Amino acid sequence: MAKKKHNQQKKSTPQKTASSVKGPVKKTVHRERGTLLSILIVLIGLHGMLGAYIGYATLKAEYAKVPWVIPVLTLVSVAAIVSAVAIWYWKQWGIYLYAIVCIAQAAVHLMVTGDLFIVFYDILPVAILAYVINLQSKRKLFE
Repeated sequence: MAKKKHNQQKKSTPQKTASSVKGPVKKTVHRERGTLLSILIVLIGLHGMLGAYIGYATLKAEYAKVPWVIPVLTLVSVAAIVSAVAIWYWKQWGIYLYAIVCIAQAAVHLMVTGDLFIVFYDILPVAILAYVINLQSKRKLFE
């Protein structure tokens, strides 16, 4: 008999629903990537893949006098691919990684070639990415 009263008391207590729970409500943000940003991210990934392939396959003889260039440029190209994937998934660290990748490429290319124009070539993609993110007001969508 005591069990029946205890079960009846359980049934009569109101259940808390998700709407009745107090606390901070997380607002889901609809993240929509623009066409220009999508194309740019894909190009960043393709540029990284092409750079890794060219650095490993065809530039061996050209950079043979500086043995550390091929591994560094190949590693930087792989990091560019990782950063493109991170940017695609709205990770802010992907943007920072890509900036570091471009700066490292510029430094290596400047040391090897001695041409200052190559620095602009290497830094230009980061500037374009930053411009597109600001142009489309997507900065707040990155974590």
